[in-house]
Amino acid sequence: MNIPLFQYSLAPQALGCSRWSFGCLFAALLAISAPARGAVAVAYTSIDTMKESRDQETSSMSQTEIDQIVALCAALNVTHITVDTHWEYPSFMQKWINSVRAHGKKVYFQTHPNQWGDSNGTTGIMTPPAHNTALNSFILANPTFFQSGDIFDPCPEPENGLYWKSTYGSGWSGNSTAVAEWNAFIRSSSDTADAAFAQLGITGVDTTVRSTSPWPAANILEQATVNRNHRVTIDTYPEGTSTDPTTCANARLAEIQTVTNKWPGIPVCIGEMGYSNGVAVSDSVQNSVLQAELTAMEGLDCIGGVNYWVGPGSDTAGGHTFIMKKTNGVWSDRPAAATLSSYYADVLGLMEAESLTVAASSGDTVRVMTDSNMRGGGGSIIDADAVNDYVTYTGINVPWAGTYDLRVAVKKLNTRGIFQLAIAPSLTGTYNNHGATQDLYSSTTSYTEIDIGNVSFSSPGIKYFRFTVVGKNASSSGYSLAFDYVQLLPN
Repeated sequence: MNIPLFQYSLAPQALGCSRWSFGCLFAALLAISAPARGAVAVAYTSIDTMKESRDQETSSMSQTEIDQIVALCAALNVTHITVDTHWEYPSFMQKWINSVRAHGKKVYFQTHPNQWGDSNGTTGIMTPPAHNTALNSFILANPTFFQSGDIFDPCPEPENGLYWKSTYGSGWSGNSTAVAEWNAFIRSSSDTADAAFAQLGITGVDTTVRSTSPWPAANILEQATVNRNHRVTIDTYPEGTSTDPTTCANARLAEIQTVTNKWPGIPVCIGEMGYSNGVAVSDSVQNSVLQAELTAMEGLDCIGGVNYWVGPGSDTAGGHTFIMKKTNGVWSDRPAAATLSSYYADVLGLMEAESLTVAASSGDTVRVMTDSNMRGGGGSIIDADAVNDYVTYTGINVPWAGTYDLRVAVKKLNTRGIFQLAIAPSLTGTYNNHGATQDLYSSTTSYTEIDIGNVSFSSPGIKYFRFTVVGKNASSSGYSLAFDYVQLLPN
């Protein structure tokens, strides 16, 4: 369902950074061009369970062990937990889904049939039409698997299917006919999933997060495919065997840059990322590298969502990226899990005020302000001078229907007014007040995050936030309002 470089400067926003930080500083030192900023929020955060939910699908893993793994994942500030079980094992997949639901999270499905890659002893070449037939059957046969807010990728990394090489040869990505068919398959498989969900009366399952490797995303993805999904999703492991934090962060920014150069202004979702995929590393090395990479990524406003690959795993399970290890039958976090959790908490659902679009105002000047103490190096201010002055921002995207904890960061001053927030589904729609009135007066400059409280949305999509001046503190000399960011945290 379609839901819908930097220049050298002393200001962190010119570096594409959220604030002066280690990531921003080393980005400047590396002279890496950060992708352009925009009104993009990290809409989902997830932990991938592939090494257990897929690789153990023919085993007798107990529900108790699955619950233990899911509990660890759920504690890391995630909205989703990724389940990768092949379609032929619905009972095993159901165990994971049940556990994810019991822990209050959404499911991110990254799945396909065995024959697409000849897994688990299957043989033969599955064609794209055969895949879509199996896809339709899988969804219709398992209606209880899916809920609004889930993400469903019907064929992650579709370029790895055996069909392409078998049909067009090893150089198929240079064949225009093959590339057109590959793109058409991405679109048609999402359309097939949408049609099956609609037949079941299931709404709100997002089929637009379609992962590919970075090279196809930057070289053979078509405009029609990007238009259909409104985003580009990449599985990215650029570090090779490096263990140097700066080198690894440099590589990650450069790889994201390659994709944003091709698709400027389009959100980039991380379908997979993890460290280290190339070489076994100690807990301390993994943590320091991830800290550097995530700090650098926190300065990018192009990131639309992140799935960490993998949560549970081991050095013998394929890759060395696992942030949860099993010792004497018990799963526990490695130190990097806390680092990832902190990053997720910082970026989830956050939209910089200066990146939002002003849809309407009372006629007073609404301008971008520069302030190195604000996240992103600045914010948005309305130079209001009377009661009933207002500004309406749009570009605030609600990824799925549900309840969110709404937070608004502001800059208080002795010239500020008191505002009331109201939200509408469209510019001319009905605006409903949310939260109490908020007094931004302070005798000295201060920066505050205001918790507006819970806000429920009956539908996903772009919403309109109107901030209206309703008065001023007796000690204030003005009515202006200054905003740093808006953050929607799923409950």
